Amino acid sequence: MSTRTTHTLTATRWPRRARGLLLALLLTGAGLATPGGPGRPTPVYALGPGRVCVFLAPQGAPLAGFYAGHVGWAFLEGGTSNWIFGATENRSGWPFVKRGDNNYAWVLNGPWSGSQGSVLATFAGQLTLGGTFYHGADYYTQFRCQNTANSSVGAAVARANAIKGYGYGFVTDNCLDHAYNVLTTYGGSMIYPASNSGFWTPNGWFAALGVYSGFGPVSYLASEG
Repeated sequence: MSTRTTHTLTATRWPRRARGLLLALLLTGAGLATPGGPGRPTPVYALGPGRVCVFLAPQGAPLAGFYAGHVGWAFLEGGTSNWIFGATENRSGWPFVKRGDNNYAWVLNGPWSGSQGSVLATFAGQLTLGGTFYHGADYYTQFRCQNTANSSVGAAVARANAIKGYGYGFVTDNCLDHAYNVLTTYGGSMIYPASNSGFWTPNGWFAALGVYSGFGPVSYLASEG
């Protein structure tokens, strides 16, 4: 995949009557992007129906004798065909990254499919941004999605950009916690990662989304094209 320049995203093409509300939310809802730990963010509903997806790299985070897995996330900008998507890759090799240091979180936007910069192409292929390598081709292999009754795109974009400064913790404040935070801020409804010992790994949580959180069936990137 050719290199692309990363940047701080802002949501675009808002319905006119939602713009004032979104501005107020972003100015007064700074607590939605409080660094440190997974938290349980309370969504602020600003727009209409939306859609969220979780992408899985099942062989991410190898541990003694098994893989914990790794997840990325995506959400639809309501009323458009534009998606905002990303992940916290932590390619530092360290189990802890202090707040403010590079945790290799990235945030992009584009269509769902049909171009090199699309959601599906980005997760299926190699990602290099500004000369920095984030993940290889075929690292992410599958995804599942959920329709949402409401969507708070502005708050979720702010949360996603703030996560770049959160640092990283292997047990908490990791790729799974960050995906949960972004998607629940947007309006997704999903099981809390620490609510059961079987859900603390990305692989376990991804499977549980279909059982406990109403996510659709698993789709495979190789078959999406």
